[in-house]
Amino acid sequence: MKRKRLLMMLGSVCLALMLALPLVASCGPATPEEATEEIAELESKLSAEKAKSAGLEDDVADLEAEITALKAPGEVLEWFPATYASAGMIWDCLVHIADVITRNSDGRIVATPTVPGAVCPVEEQLDAVAMGVTPAMFWYPGYFSGKIPITAVSADIFYAPVNKAEAKYLYEDYEGGQIIELIRDTYANYGDIYLVGYSYVAVDGPLCSNVPIYSITDLDGVPWRSSEVRAEVLAHFGAATIWCPGDEIYTLLATGVVDGCNYGGVPTMIGMGFHEVTKYWTKKPLTGETCAIPFCVSGTVWNGLPDDLKSIVQTAIRSSTVLGALDGQLAMADAWRQAEEYGMEIIEWSDEDCDEWYEGFRLKTQAYRTDPAVDELYTLLEPVLKEWGYWE
Repeated sequence: MKRKRLLMMLGSVCLALMLALPLVASCGPATPEEATEEIAELESKLSAEKAKSAGLEDDVADLEAEITALKAPGEVLEWFPATYASAGMIWDCLVHIADVITRNSDGRIVATPTVPGAVCPVEEQLDAVAMGVTPAMFWYPGYFSGKIPITAVSADIFYAPVNKAEAKYLYEDYEGGQIIELIRDTYANYGDIYLVGYSYVAVDGPLCSNVPIYSITDLDGVPWRSSEVRAEVLAHFGAATIWCPGDEIYTLLATGVVDGCNYGGVPTMIGMGFHEVTKYWTKKPLTGETCAIPFCVSGTVWNGLPDDLKSIVQTAIRSSTVLGALDGQLAMADAWRQAEEYGMEIIEWSDEDCDEWYEGFRLKTQAYRTDPAVDELYTLLEPVLKEWGYWE
C-alpha cells in the first residue's frame, strides 16, 4: 500500500513538472532578435506620438498668433486725395469716392477729400504720388501734357463729344481694355504710380467771358485763361492764353487780367462764382462734354493693400461714375438754369463755326502723335470714332 501511494505521488509530481515547463519557458528572457524588433516597434510608436504632439503645438501657436492679431489695433492708412476744382461734379465725385472708401473699409483707410493746393499745387499732384509725398490723387491729366504727352488727350477722349457710357466703353472694354492698360503702363513708366480707374463725369464746358464771343473770329486777341489742348486751340484762333490754378481765375476775371476762361463744367463755374465776374457763356460749342478723371495711388501703397481693400477702392471709383453721369446731368441742367437767372447771355455759334472749332481740336491732338504712346492710343481710337461719326 505504501509503495502504491509513493508511486502515485511521484506520478503527480512528474505531471506537474511537465505542465510547468512550457510556462517557465514562455516567461524566460527574450532572444536578442525578439528584443530588437520590440524596441524598433516601441520607437516607431514614440516617434508617431511626438509628431502628433508637435503638430498640435504648431496649431496652438497659429491660433494664438491669430487671436493676438485680431486683438491688436489694425494699421490705419490716411489718404488726402485732391482734384483740380473745389466745386461742381468733379468735387462731388471725389467726396463720394473718399466716403465710400472710408466707410466700407471700416476706417482702415481714412480718405479725406482735400481742396486743390492743400497738399501740393495742382500741377504737381501726379508728381506727389510718384514720389511718395501723398498716397492718392484724383487729378486732372491735362495739366501734365508737357511731361506725359498722353495726358494731353486722354482725359477728354480726344475732345470728341462722347457720352459717359461711350467713354467708359472706349477706356475699359474696347479691344479688351487696351486703352486703360496703355495709359496705366505709361503712368507707371513715369514714376511709382498705379492708375486704379476712372470716374466718367458729365461736363458741359462753356467758354465764359466778359466780352461777347458770338463767333470763332471773336476769339482773336482776347486774353484767356486756359490749359493744355484747349489753350492750344484757343491760341490757334487768335486768343492770348495764360494758365493759373483754378482758385486764381476769379481774381483774374474780376481785375481784367483776362477776359475769358474755360474751367470744368457749368456747375463748377457757378460754384466758384464765375457768374459774378463774366457776362457771356457759350452753350454751343462746348470745350468738352465728358471728362475721364483718373484716381491714382502710389504703386508701393497699392501693392501693399490686401485684396479686399483694393476691391473697395475700385468699387468706390466705379460707383462715382453713376453719380457723375446721373447726378451730373441733373446738375448740368440746373446750372444752366441758374446761369440764365443770374443774367448770363447764353450764346450758340453757327454750325460752320462749331465744325471749325472741333477741327481745331483734331488738328492739335494730331500733333501729339510724335509720342509713341499717343500714336498707339490714336491708332486704337481712330477707327471707332470714325465709325461713330465723331471724326471724318
